[in-house]
Amino acid sequence: MGDHVLMFGSDYPHAESRFPKSADIVLDWDSLGEERMRRLMWDNAAKCFRL
Repeated sequence: MGDHVLMFGSDYPHAESRFPKSADIVLDWDSLGEERMRRLMWDNAAKCFRL
């Protein structure tokens, strides 16, 4: 497990979401750094879904 395989997923903005601001919370994780955030938010999903 690591930032080379994990990806962020959210049901936002569905009304039944328990944490409707979950995407905003994750985007504030500045300590991860730009490269790691890009992997978690896009690169890993793009690789998984062959985009």
